[in-house]
Amino acid sequence: MPPAPLYNLHPQWRISSRFPGPPTNYVFVCREPKQASHGNRERWAPWPRTPCHLVAVPYPGRGHVNAMLNLCRLLAARDCVAITVVVTEEWLGLLCAPAALPDLGPRVHFEAIPDVIPSEHGRASDITVLLSSTDPCLIEDYIPGTKSIRFTDLVPTHTNAAMLDKILEAYSSVRKAQCIILTSFQELESDAIGALRQELPCPVYAAGPCIPFMAPQERKANPDGDGYMAWLDAQPAGSVLYVSLGSFLSVSATQFDEIAGGQAESKVRFLRVLRDADARSRVRGLTGGGDAAGLVVPWTDQLRVLCHPSVGGFFTHCGMNSTLETVYAGVPMLTLPIAFDQPTNNRLIAEVWKTGLGLKEMSRGNGVIGREEIAAAVERLMRPAP
Repeated sequence: MPPAPLYNLHPQWRISSRFPGPPTNYVFVCREPKQASHGNRERWAPWPRTPCHLVAVPYPGRGHVNAMLNLCRLLAARDCVAITVVVTEEWLGLLCAPAALPDLGPRVHFEAIPDVIPSEHGRASDITVLLSSTDPCLIEDYIPGTKSIRFTDLVPTHTNAAMLDKILEAYSSVRKAQCIILTSFQELESDAIGALRQELPCPVYAAGPCIPFMAPQERKANPDGDGYMAWLDAQPAGSVLYVSLGSFLSVSATQFDEIAGGQAESKVRFLRVLRDADARSRVRGLTGGGDAAGLVVPWTDQLRVLCHPSVGGFFTHCGMNSTLETVYAGVPMLTLPIAFDQPTNNRLIAEVWKTGLGLKEMSRGNGVIGREEIAAAVERLMRPAP
């Protein structure tokens, strides 16, 4: 049985570190022992040489929860660190499912809070309202400074005044942090990380990639309820296109149909992740149904899928967590960014790191990328010319 919800954290917790994830991920650390106050200022005793207890609060989206759990796993490998991961009741139920969690070790524990925000499934219906609902503890970390980004690769802000206000607020707030922890790593984004360290008054730590190493035998050890790993085992090496466009934002209905049509026209085997049952049925209808050429499932252990030898490409929305996992797995990407940092990540993938192909340049006048262009790009990614 899941533990009882934790409705109130200990009054002596304070925010210690803040790090990436739209709109908010937190690590709290127990406050130092208080000494006598002088005037309006409190004095704190030195840190005792006792184990450090961290509280991690990930933003409730699949990629963000996975990245936080992997970071917690790395931190808890130290003998002096214990971690409590606080998630919503909905997410605790998902994480308690069989094979949902990696081995986090004995010093990582979970507690639940009520579902204080809407379910992941409907959260994107009004993004401005969602962001406003988290204002009392909002931490953003979208910081300019990446030298390789062109103006055309940045998300337009003039069309959404509320979103522009949030972005400007994020830029102002970041200087108040005690430190910045990035889930990226120095070798991947040395220019951007160097620019941040030069610009910001607080330390900047590149702690990534926060991805657990998986031995080959571990990849086969955990069963999956939808049979996707067994299906991948039966496919030829490098033949499957993994398709997952994130759990938070979505493409238009027209673009959705064009993607499914492009998958079908390419004749490439695919594994597609869609949480919504109606969307899964629609893809099966548009691609001919059956599991011979493709499989549509509600959830996957993404890192295990990307590291599977049958997977030869990843059709992605360019979320940073997915991007880092794909770089780790060595899988080429077909990119379709939607919002936030995704266009910037797309630029890095397609033109700087050269680890994938970008679809955005192929859009029609209405912004929709046709199935013919998608099919051609899939074939180019999965069947490159010799």
